[in-house]
Amino acid sequence: MKRSRSASKSVFRLSRFSGATRRGISIACTPATAKLSIKSVQSEDAQRAAKANIDVIIAQGVEAGGHIAGEVSTLALVPRVVDAVAPSPVAAAGEIADGRGVVTALALGAQAAVIGTRFLASVEARAHPDYKKKLVAANENDTVRTTLFVLAGRTRLTARCARDSLSNGWVARRAVRNRGPTNR
Repeated sequence: MKRSRSASKSVFRLSRFSGATRRGISIACTPATAKLSIKSVQSEDAQRAAKANIDVIIAQGVEAGGHIAGEVSTLALVPRVVDAVAPSPVAAAGEIADGRGVVTALALGAQAAVIGTRFLASVEARAHPDYKKKLVAANENDTVRTTLFVLAGRTRLTARCARDSLSNGWVARRAVRNRGPTNR
Protein backbone atom coordinates (compact mmCIF):
# COMPACT_ATOMS: atom_id res chain seq x y z
CA MET A 1 0.00 0.00 0.00
CA LYS A 2 1.11 3.51 -0.63
CA ARG A 3 0.23 6.51 1.43
CA SER A 4 0.33 10.03 0.11
CA ARG A 5 -0.68 13.30 1.63
CA SER A 6 -2.15 16.22 -0.26
CA ALA A 7 -0.29 19.47 0.34
CA SER A 8 -3.44 21.57 0.41
CA LYS A 9 -5.71 19.38 2.56
CA SER A 10 -5.34 16.79 5.23
CA VAL A 11 -6.33 13.94 2.93
CA PHE A 12 -4.66 10.56 3.05
CA ARG A 13 -5.00 8.04 0.25
CA LEU A 14 -4.24 4.35 0.64
CA SER A 15 -4.16 2.36 -2.58
CA ARG A 16 -3.72 -1.28 -3.47
CA PHE A 17 -4.03 -2.91 -6.85
CA SER A 18 -4.61 -6.61 -7.03
CA GLY A 19 -3.89 -8.27 -10.36
CA ALA A 20 -5.25 -11.61 -9.25
CA THR A 21 -8.67 -10.17 -8.50
CA ARG A 22 -8.60 -7.62 -11.36
CA ARG A 23 -9.69 -4.72 -9.17
CA GLY A 24 -8.05 -1.90 -7.29
CA ILE A 25 -9.14 -0.79 -3.86
CA SER A 26 -8.60 2.76 -2.72
CA ILE A 27 -9.47 4.49 0.54
CA ALA A 28 -9.46 8.29 0.76
CA CYS A 29 -9.66 9.64 4.30
CA THR A 30 -10.08 13.06 5.83
CA PRO A 31 -10.10 13.54 9.59
CA ALA A 32 -13.92 13.34 9.63
CA THR A 33 -14.70 10.80 6.90
CA ALA A 34 -13.49 7.70 5.14
CA LYS A 35 -14.58 6.74 1.63
CA LEU A 36 -13.94 3.42 -0.01
CA SER A 37 -13.74 3.16 -3.78
CA ILE A 38 -13.04 0.22 -6.05
CA LYS A 39 -11.73 0.16 -9.62
CA SER A 40 -13.93 -1.97 -11.78
CA VAL A 41 -13.03 -3.25 -15.23
CA GLN A 42 -16.26 -5.12 -15.83
CA SER A 43 -19.88 -4.58 -14.84
CA GLU A 44 -20.01 -7.83 -12.82
CA ASP A 45 -17.24 -6.56 -10.51
CA ALA A 46 -19.11 -3.29 -10.13
CA GLN A 47 -22.32 -5.09 -9.12
CA ARG A 48 -20.46 -7.02 -6.40
CA ALA A 49 -18.91 -3.76 -5.19
CA ALA A 50 -22.31 -2.04 -5.01
CA LYS A 51 -23.74 -4.94 -3.00
CA ALA A 52 -20.79 -4.59 -0.61
CA ASN A 53 -21.72 -0.92 -0.04
CA ILE A 54 -18.59 0.50 -1.65
CA ASP A 55 -18.88 4.31 -1.60
CA VAL A 56 -17.69 5.01 -5.17
CA ILE A 57 -17.17 2.63 -8.07
CA ILE A 58 -14.47 3.66 -10.55
CA ALA A 59 -15.13 2.35 -14.06
CA GLN A 60 -11.62 2.19 -15.54
CA GLY A 61 -11.31 1.67 -19.28
CA VAL A 62 -8.39 0.15 -21.14
CA GLU A 63 -7.18 3.62 -22.16
CA ALA A 64 -6.06 4.38 -18.60
CA GLY A 65 -2.42 5.00 -17.83
CA GLY A 66 -0.43 2.85 -15.46
CA HIS A 67 -1.55 -0.70 -14.69
CA ILE A 68 -4.54 -1.94 -16.66
CA ALA A 69 -6.51 -5.10 -15.95
CA GLY A 70 -9.43 -4.86 -18.36
CA GLU A 71 -10.06 -5.12 -22.08
CA VAL A 72 -13.04 -2.72 -22.44
CA SER A 73 -12.85 0.94 -23.47
CA THR A 74 -14.00 3.70 -21.13
CA LEU A 75 -16.80 4.74 -23.51
CA ALA A 76 -18.25 1.22 -23.54
CA LEU A 77 -17.62 0.42 -19.87
CA VAL A 78 -18.99 3.49 -18.08
CA PRO A 79 -22.65 3.24 -19.20
CA ARG A 80 -22.70 -0.50 -18.43
CA VAL A 81 -21.32 0.07 -14.93
CA VAL A 82 -23.65 3.02 -14.29
CA ASP A 83 -26.65 0.89 -15.29
CA ALA A 84 -25.43 -2.11 -13.30
CA VAL A 85 -24.92 -0.30 -9.99
CA ALA A 86 -27.53 2.49 -9.96
CA PRO A 87 -28.00 4.41 -7.69
CA SER A 88 -24.41 3.95 -6.45
CA PRO A 89 -22.07 6.72 -7.65
CA VAL A 90 -19.66 5.92 -10.49
CA ALA A 91 -16.47 7.74 -11.47
CA ALA A 92 -15.10 7.25 -14.99
CA ALA A 93 -11.37 6.67 -15.54
CA GLY A 94 -9.25 6.26 -18.64
CA GLU A 95 -8.22 8.82 -21.28
CA ILE A 96 -9.78 11.74 -19.40
CA ALA A 97 -7.37 14.65 -19.61
CA ASP A 98 -9.43 17.84 -19.94
CA GLY A 99 -12.88 19.37 -19.58
CA ARG A 100 -14.16 17.64 -22.72
CA GLY A 101 -13.32 14.26 -21.20
CA VAL A 102 -15.07 15.18 -17.95
CA VAL A 103 -18.19 16.29 -19.88
CA THR A 104 -18.11 13.00 -21.81
CA ALA A 105 -17.85 11.02 -18.56
CA LEU A 106 -20.85 12.88 -17.15
CA ALA A 107 -22.80 12.38 -20.40
CA LEU A 108 -22.15 8.63 -20.08
CA GLY A 109 -23.84 8.71 -16.69
CA ALA A 110 -20.84 8.92 -14.35
CA GLN A 111 -21.05 11.28 -11.39
CA ALA A 112 -17.32 12.08 -11.48
CA ALA A 113 -14.14 11.62 -13.48
CA VAL A 114 -10.75 10.34 -12.37
CA ILE A 115 -7.86 12.17 -14.01
CA GLY A 116 -4.46 10.62 -13.43
CA THR A 117 -1.62 10.85 -15.95
CA ARG A 118 -2.56 14.41 -16.93
CA PHE A 119 -1.50 15.61 -13.49
CA LEU A 120 2.06 14.35 -14.03
CA ALA A 121 2.57 17.46 -16.17
CA SER A 122 1.47 19.82 -13.38
CA VAL A 123 3.80 22.15 -11.52
CA GLU A 124 3.20 20.20 -8.30
CA ALA A 125 4.23 16.83 -9.78
CA ARG A 126 7.76 15.69 -9.06
CA ALA A 127 8.24 14.20 -12.54
CA HIS A 128 11.35 15.22 -14.45
CA PRO A 129 10.84 18.38 -16.57
CA ASP A 130 11.81 16.51 -19.77
CA TYR A 131 9.19 13.85 -19.03
CA LYS A 132 6.57 16.55 -18.44
CA LYS A 133 7.40 18.13 -21.82
CA LYS A 134 7.08 14.73 -23.50
CA LEU A 135 3.66 14.18 -21.89
CA VAL A 136 2.35 17.54 -23.06
CA ALA A 137 3.66 17.03 -26.61
CA ALA A 138 2.38 13.42 -26.89
CA ASN A 139 -0.40 12.41 -29.24
CA GLU A 140 -2.68 9.36 -29.40
CA ASN A 141 0.07 7.20 -30.92
CA ASP A 142 2.77 7.93 -28.35
CA THR A 143 1.87 5.30 -25.77
CA VAL A 144 1.94 1.52 -25.79
CA ARG A 145 0.23 -1.09 -23.65
CA THR A 146 2.84 -3.60 -22.56
CA THR A 147 3.86 -6.19 -19.97
CA LEU A 148 7.29 -4.53 -19.67
CA PHE A 149 6.62 -3.13 -16.20
CA VAL A 150 4.54 -5.98 -14.80
CA LEU A 151 5.82 -7.57 -11.62
CA ALA A 152 6.74 -11.26 -11.72
CA GLY A 153 3.72 -13.49 -11.33
CA ARG A 154 1.23 -10.80 -12.35
CA THR A 155 1.04 -11.69 -16.00
CA ARG A 156 -2.61 -10.67 -16.43
CA LEU A 157 -1.80 -7.01 -15.90
CA THR A 158 -0.44 -4.70 -18.52
CA ALA A 159 0.75 -1.13 -18.17
CA ARG A 160 0.41 1.85 -20.49
CA CYS A 161 3.64 3.77 -20.91
CA ALA A 162 5.30 6.25 -23.24
CA ARG A 163 6.85 4.82 -26.40
CA ASP A 164 10.63 4.92 -26.28
CA SER A 165 13.51 2.67 -27.32
CA LEU A 166 13.01 0.39 -24.29
CA SER A 167 9.26 -0.16 -24.76
CA ASN A 168 9.59 -0.44 -28.57
CA GLY A 169 12.31 -3.08 -28.17
CA TRP A 170 10.20 -5.02 -25.67
CA VAL A 171 7.17 -4.99 -27.96
CA ALA A 172 9.30 -6.13 -30.93
CA ARG A 173 10.85 -9.01 -28.94
CA ARG A 174 7.41 -10.14 -27.71
CA ALA A 175 6.05 -10.08 -31.27
CA VAL A 176 8.90 -12.30 -32.51
CA ARG A 177 8.54 -14.65 -29.54
CA ASN A 178 4.78 -14.93 -30.04
CA ARG A 179 5.23 -15.18 -33.85
CA GLY A 180 2.71 -12.49 -34.54
CA PRO A 181 2.08 -8.81 -34.09
CA THR A 182 1.19 -7.86 -30.55
CA ASN A 183 1.62 -4.83 -28.38
CA ARG A 184 2.02 -6.86 -25.22
